[in-house]
Amino acid sequence: MAEADGNRTRRATWGRSTGFEDREGHQSPFASRARYGSRGFSPQCLANQPTLSDTLPVTTQEPRLDAQGGFSLIELLVVIIILAILAAIAIPIYLSQREKAQIVSIQSTLKSAATHVEGFAVGFDGDYSALDEQPASTLLDEGYRDPWWAAAPGYITIEANITRYCIQAQHQDLSPTNEWRRSTFDSENPRPVESPDVCPEL
Repeated sequence: MAEADGNRTRRATWGRSTGFEDREGHQSPFASRARYGSRGFSPQCLANQPTLSDTLPVTTQEPRLDAQGGFSLIELLVVIIILAILAAIAIPIYLSQREKAQIVSIQSTLKSAATHVEGFAVGFDGDYSALDEQPASTLLDEGYRDPWWAAAPGYITIEANITRYCIQAQHQDLSPTNEWRRSTFDSENPRPVESPDVCPEL
């Protein structure tokens, strides 16, 4: 008994000297700090502490439209201006190339028709007069075919006499101001020529 009382006395003295117990023998907060860490909180105490999510105010935020969800008026205007500039550059170039292709077409058609006229005259001993005032489609048996642009108001016709012929053509899509809209091929000057006039009367 005396030994047990001595042990309690020594523990109490040690506890007071170290700060773990007060004079009445109650456990000091320093004891829990030594047992549970430097914060001095027991697991039960930590479990009862409010979390960060509990302390923050709950707010309901309406979803906002993302800036990438659509185009602004300025962006649309910029796109429209760029397209207008590109169109202003591309359309004249396209029309110019188209007109050049139409000119090449009427020139090649006149050369082709002249070749078929020569072939036709072979069967008549070089006499072209049978083709006078005839459309070029008369040469169908010789393998000639009218191009699509020869339909009205376009045409391809032939003026001829015994020794001479002249083919005249008009492209229906060429502008009236284009000098190649009406062209001729004269056997006396065997090449396509741009001309506002038609073949002479033969």
